[in-house]
Amino acid sequence: MVTLALAPARGNPSSRYFPHHGYLGLTPVRVDGIVRTRLDEDRKPAQARAITVSVRCYEERVSRTRGTLFTHLLVDHTQVLWAKHPRADAEEIGDLELPFRITLPKRTAGFSTANFQAYRTFWRIEAALEHIPIPGVGHRLFRCFDLALVRYDEPTYPSLGHVMPSTSHALLLQTSKPRAPVLRYSISTPTRAVGPTELVYASLSIKPVDPDVVVRSASFIVERRIDLFRPSATSPTLVSSPPPTSALYDNATPSSSSSHLWSPPDIEASLPSPLELTPSSSTATFESSASSTRPLMSPSSPPPPLHMPTSPTLLPSPPLLSPTASSSTDAPHKTLVSTVVTAESSGLTPDAAGVWSRTLMAHWPPAPPRSRWAVGETMRGEHAVVRFFVRASVRVAGPGGAETLELEPREIAIAGTSEVERQAAREKYVEQREGARRSKSKSPWRAERGEEEHAEMPQSKSYPGASGSGSTGAGGSGSTGGSGSEGARAHGGAGGRGSGAEERAAASAPARTRHKDGASSSSLTAREKAYVKSSRRPHTSAGPRDKSSFALVAQDAGAVDVCVSGEPSAHARSRSHRRADEHRHARRESGLAESVLDGDREIRERERERRAKRERTPVPPVPPADVRAWDDELARIELKSKRASSHMLGSWALNFGRRKQVSQRS
Repeated sequence: MVTLALAPARGNPSSRYFPHHGYLGLTPVRVDGIVRTRLDEDRKPAQARAITVSVRCYEERVSRTRGTLFTHLLVDHTQVLWAKHPRADAEEIGDLELPFRITLPKRTAGFSTANFQAYRTFWRIEAALEHIPIPGVGHRLFRCFDLALVRYDEPTYPSLGHVMPSTSHALLLQTSKPRAPVLRYSISTPTRAVGPTELVYASLSIKPVDPDVVVRSASFIVERRIDLFRPSATSPTLVSSPPPTSALYDNATPSSSSSHLWSPPDIEASLPSPLELTPSSSTATFESSASSTRPLMSPSSPPPPLHMPTSPTLLPSPPLLSPTASSSTDAPHKTLVSTVVTAESSGLTPDAAGVWSRTLMAHWPPAPPRSRWAVGETMRGEHAVVRFFVRASVRVAGPGGAETLELEPREIAIAGTSEVERQAAREKYVEQREGARRSKSKSPWRAERGEEEHAEMPQSKSYPGASGSGSTGAGGSGSTGGSGSEGARAHGGAGGRGSGAEERAAASAPARTRHKDGASSSSLTAREKAYVKSSRRPHTSAGPRDKSSFALVAQDAGAVDVCVSGEPSAHARSRSHRRADEHRHARRESGLAESVLDGDREIRERERERRAKRERTPVPPVPPADVRAWDDELARIELKSKRASSHMLGSWALNFGRRKQVSQRS
């Protein structure tokens, strides 16, 4: 048998959550990793059928006493990493390492990761190895990690658009509490989704029917309602279960790339075209499990046949999931209500028309850590609906006494992220994309080298000495792109023809000759361009082709004017100048190894010339008396140096030999 492991592409999983790149709903989300299989100690390969990796979004009904009650698959993106041959029942596998990359589109459905007391939504990356059935083991190995995905898009719900009245005092609502003053009022709430740390407000305009009634104070609370529903018995994607035992993950083998067909209303409103994909496993049945990281399916069903990767099927998006439009029952099984924020204000004063107005505001709390209960966002799922309502109340005093009147609640949309977080995510994503397009090396040498190449490329016309590239004439004085090189014209006579050796030298190094005034320049062939490009390295590298200041030795050596006996000094100076110019140009195109070799070559050449000069110039013999005098002087200097060293050691109390002799005498 083999063991299955799931690991990130870089490093090891150091936390509960698997790493990802991107922002759900705002940018594409990329998940990179590696699925590994290793042989056990028995070294027996496994008879496998397929290895898949999936990124999925689930919603679960949970209980403090019974664990997971119901599970529903919302989004499924599956990739087949390995599959058996279609004609074989199974194939042996041993040690494998299968890298993968799953990219969730920008408009992917699913909820943010959130944990409530009786309901939770989560994302997970799962690796599964399907093998032949083994008694007592099953037919599937499973590994998974949670993904901490949060939606960054701004949801828009058409049913929540509370537009303010056209007139400032259009009081369209009225209280109906028995034996209490009657109030005509209007209330306005946010029309866009509110995120963490953003302001949520309620603007109230109140006018009592009885002019003797006074509005003392106004307040509002934002409460969260979680409506829990029982799954329908006819639902094809759900199967209720008794208390969980040892459930295993067992669903139909997914296709190569798929995504579930559910989408929230904000995605459906912006996507009229069918962009969702439906997997072949969308009709799989699920069963509960005691652990959130264990598989969720029943082991009783036989393993389904393997489907090879096929193109996904396009289906239209389903209608909005709501308590009345879903497969659940109409009435919620249970409703959990909790207060999120409150605000209160007093000291209201009426205007000339007798209308009492006040705007109450409060900050929405920031998102708590994932280890705590979530505040949540507006969600509409198959098992539960999470909604938020603004409930305002006013306290009035009239002839009959003081009363507290509840106003009509208004639903508001809550998002998982604020506008500031969305803007920061956009800027970071754009910055990362621009950084990926730029070169990884920011060396000043590379920038300078690029500018030099860009400046030289428009001037490159032809190789020096190329046939048919220049104008012909009796004197051979061609135009800017003439056929003869400048070096050949300087040494070859008026006809522009030099010696064969000089022409061959010019042809062997076409990119190293340049005109002093820039009138003509040599071009680079495709092979030389490839060599120049391949010789570049990042500035952090210490490789043999990296630029370095070691080439300064070659520059100093090439700039020396060497005059050999029997050679005219003017010709020697021109040759030395030309060699230094060629060497400086070649040094810019070579790397560290070429620079060091050129410098070493120049030093050896200079040493050879000095040795030849010494051999040609006889050295006069030195008289023996002078030699003896120098030997005596060197001996005297050496003796004086030894005495100075002994005095220095004595002053530092390091004369150990003398102390030892004194102690022995005593």
